[in-house]
Amino acid sequence: MAITEIRNLTNNTVTIPKTDFEQFDNKEAFSETITATIETLTKWNKIKLDDNIQVTWDNGDRAVGGTVKIDKKEVTISGLILVSKISMGLNGQIKIAPKTEPDPVKNPTAVISVRMGNIPSDVNPNGDWLIDLSDKQDGATGTSVRLDSLITWIGSQTGDDTTDVAIPQTGDEASDQPKLEEFTVEFNQFHFNITQKTFDIDVSSTKGQSLTFGNFTIENVGFRLTNEPISLPATPALPETPEDVVDAD
Repeated sequence: MAITEIRNLTNNTVTIPKTDFEQFDNKEAFSETITATIETLTKWNKIKLDDNIQVTWDNGDRAVGGTVKIDKKEVTISGLILVSKISMGLNGQIKIAPKTEPDPVKNPTAVISVRMGNIPSDVNPNGDWLIDLSDKQDGATGTSVRLDSLITWIGSQTGDDTTDVAIPQTGDEASDQPKLEEFTVEFNQFHFNITQKTFDIDVSSTKGQSLTFGNFTIENVGFRLTNEPISLPATPALPETPEDVVDAD
């Protein structure tokens, strides 16, 4: 890969000779900092420290925002930002609630928080194409489903069928019927990286909520399926025992 043009966007001029382009260490790929040894600095000395420098490569890459620093015969252009790649994104929340819900906006059955695109961010530094169904960027709520309301919603879709939709009892007693009040499943991660062909599905119950079956109570329900590397928390160090402490005296 070779440079085809270096332009000063501050005054919109091209004053750098082509022979100088070939001296830069940019043969493999774009870099935000490029360096060259230039024997004759007449043209470069006319560039001010705060001028906005644009660099264009023969593969179509274009970078702007560069600044020039000269140290003896070494010329460095740093701070280049690649602008030839166009990024796009779409985000929003979808709320679903049964018709019987008096306030579906405040108490939805499910909130699906969606973000799709290839805009670089802290979550997506490489600008990969992502479909995130658990978006929490920019204050988004994330994705969650209320189990009790979901069962009610399913029941409302059964038409003339009068059969109640419910989780089966685990025994003969009425107390074995699961209690679903305020039980919510949250999607901690639910995204697909189309570029890398990876995915991460991480689901758990809302902290502090539980699901009761008769004498059994399930808390902190969780499920995860992924082909991406997972960063596990560091194992805390064990407290020192008296034998581990060395007498300073």
